Formats: sequence, structure tokens, C-alpha cells
Amino acid sequence: MQTSIRLPGSIESSAVSLIASDVEGIVTEVFAEEGDRVSKGDALAQLRKTELELTLKRQTAELAESRARLALLEKDLARSQELLNRKSISEQKFDQTEYDVKAGQVRVETLEADLALTEFYIANSTITAPFDGVIVDRQIQVGEWRDQGETHFEILSDDRLEVHLAVPEQYYAGVALGQKAELRFSSLAGLTLPATVKAIVPRADALARTFLVKLSVDDGMEQLVAGMLAEVVLYVGESQTSILVPKDAVITQGEETVVFVISDDDTAEQVNVITHQSMGNWQVVEGPLVSGQKTVIRGNESLAPGQAVLAEELELDRP
Repeated sequence: MQTSIRLPGSIESSAVSLIASDVEGIVTEVFAEEGDRVSKGDALAQLRKTELELTLKRQTAELAESRARLALLEKDLARSQELLNRKSISEQKFDQTEYDVKAGQVRVETLEADLALTEFYIANSTITAPFDGVIVDRQIQVGEWRDQGETHFEILSDDRLEVHLAVPEQYYAGVALGQKAELRFSSLAGLTLPATVKAIVPRADALARTFLVKLSVDDGMEQLVAGMLAEVVLYVGESQTSILVPKDAVITQGEETVVFVISDDDTAEQVNVITHQSMGNWQVVEGPLVSGQKTVIRGNESLAPGQAVLAEELELDRP
């Protein structure tokens, strides 16, 4: 048995994105609202691209002209090479023709880069979802000017949820990757789900002296949404042998906590115990008990030591 600690945790998405754009411009259409579920690549909004499309048309024409001029210059260079071989032109004349070809090549490469950049801007004037998720914030309106890099939407992935937990520093050494935990949700009728420690951030909060621990939800994640609160039961420290008894076997008599066990002669024997943490319907206790002893869970409030007991054995689900 390990020591358990109970701490509040929150359900968070491991994928949250503030969606911006590489392009500035006027918003012409908005396709997504808060709460909308979108898929990767879905259009969320459109910025005006008329000016970009006109620029692209001009650049396409200039590139075609430069390519045609370069083709003529390359033919002139080939002829000049023949003339130079026959010593019909000077080397200076040949060098000038060769320079014109290289300058033409640079001009074509520059225009190709300009055209590619304009195509990039046109493509990015449509703001799209970076991954499957839900729009949780919209900061964009039709008709307004949006600057490059300005946030338009916030999106989170609700199929990649995790639990964020602030662990006090005194328990930090007892937390390890792969460690198992339980999540309990009072908002979901006491739902309990298994979880596993997936990340430990080795930097303490300067004020609270707590460390951020992230847990993955092993099963049942479809029942959760980001922002939910959970009680996290985390088992820390080294395992120790402990005695577990049903919770109903533990009663209080005055200032004493006791458990009644059934002796070999079918009489009740009172055993004083100290209680520790509980696990579901079971209680960890410390006292002179032996594994396998039968405990009384019904009618024990009115029992007296040495009283005869008519026992009926019950099978209980173990933790």
C-alpha cells in the first residue's frame, strides 16, 4: 500500500492554438463561430485578396517577358561563342553578352521568388484550422482591418485532453513518470477514471512552491471537457504492507476506533485500530489484525466483546 494524496486538478487540452495569419488585410467573410467543431484545413475566415491577385497577374506577365528575353540572350551568347572561336568579335563584346545572360537569369529568379511570395500570401489570406478541434474564441469581424500576426481565433483539441496538477514540493520526490492515479469527478456523479503521470515539469512555482504534473487519461476521456475540475488521487512513496478492512467494519466508540473480528468460537472480539487513507469501500487500518480474519460489517454498532455471533460470509469487491 502507498500513501495517497488528494489534490485538485483541471482538465486541459494538450493542443491549444491562437490562430493568426501571415497576411494583413480587410476581413471579407467569417465562416466559424465559437463552439463550432472544425477539421484541419477548414476555412475559418477570408481576408480580401483582390490586390494580391492583381499583383500576381502583373508578376506573371513580367516573368513571362523576362523568360522570353533570357531565351534571346542565351541564343546571342551561343552565337557570340562561335564568333569568339573564329575571332570575329572581341572578348570584351563576348563578356558583355555573357553578363547580360547572367543578369537575365538573376532577373528571372527574382521574379519567380516574388511571384511565389504573392501566391503564398494569397493562399494564406484564407485563414484555416491547424488541426481538428473546437473554436473557443473568435476575435474577428467582417469589414475590419487585421494586421499580420494578429490573433483571429482560438482553437483547442478536445480529443487530446490531459490533467494538470499542482503537486506540493514535499511530494515531488514521490512522483514518477508512468505512475498511476485516479480521477474523481463530483460533477459527473462521482465518476472515477484511471490516469497516468505523463510529464513532470521540474520547476516550482515561486510563490506556491508547487510543481506542475501532467497526467494522461487512460480511459473514458470522451466524457470530459476542458476546464472540468477533478479530484486527483495520487499514490506516492514506497509501497508498504497494510491491512485493509471494509469501511463498514470500522466504527467509533467514544474516543476509540474499533473493528470487531470473529474468533474461532464464533464470538465477537474487539480490536482497537488507527485509520489511514481509504480506497473506495475499503479502509486502511493499523492495529493487531491478521490477514484473513473475518470482520463484522453489519450490526457491529450494538456488539459487545465476547458476544456470540451468527455469521454470514459475504464476498466484497476488492480494491
